[in-house]
Amino acid sequence: EGKATPALRDKARRHAERKEVELCSEIEERFLVHGTRSRHVANAIAEHGFGHRLAKSNLCGAGACFADTNCKASQYTQDAMERVLMLCRVVMGWPHQTAVTHRGWTRPPPMNPRVSNRPHDSIFAEGGVANRGTQVHNEFVVFGSS
Repeated sequence: EGKATPALRDKARRHAERKEVELCSEIEERFLVHGTRSRHVANAIAEHGFGHRLAKSNLCGAGACFADTNCKASQYTQDAMERVLMLCRVVMGWPHQTAVTHRGWTRPPPMNPRVSNRPHDSIFAEGGVANRGTQVHNEFVVFGSS
């Protein structure tokens, strides 16, 4: 179906309603879902953060991948014996909205290459727009420090 489950939406809404976890729109902060292959990996991420150097390249580059739907996040766990979905608080910063793929990229494109090589902080691939219109679900990729 491509939509977040009611339980996931309710949980994200409850978190956002608490004053201590208000989301900051100025830095494009949002609740997103990350899929991983085991509780062991999920616990390591929870304790140490995302290991950007270990990220596998996908259509949007080699970074920490997130989705706003469970079905997309579960695609990251394909062929896994155990599938774990993590609800994460993610800062997108200055995202680059893409219509093409960025396979193999280790950082987003520059914000304005004529002025500076400073890259965007993340890539947002919108369903129905990205991958030349064939992207089904929204996908969010955050990169480590360059």
